[in-house]
Amino acid sequence: MYTKQFGSSNGILVMGNEGKGIRPGIEALINEKLYIPNFPEGRETSESLNVAIATAVVCAEFRRRQTYAPDQK
Repeated sequence: MYTKQFGSSNGILVMGNEGKGIRPGIEALINEKLYIPNFPEGRETSESLNVAIATAVVCAEFRRRQTYAPDQK
C-alpha cells in the first residue's frame, strides 16, 4: 500500500539506478524519499526493477492520486 503523503503538489522526481544510485551532490538536495512498497505485503524486499519501470510505477501512482483525489470535483 502506498502511504506516503507529500505536503506539496509539485516537485522534481529524481530516480537512481540500483547499482549506482544518485550522485552525492544531487542526493544532498533531496528532502523526501519515496520507495515502491514490497509485494506481497510483508515480503522482506521488493523485486529488482529497472529505473524505467520504477519511474512508470511511481508516475502512475501520482496520476492515480491526482485523478481520484477525494477533494477534487
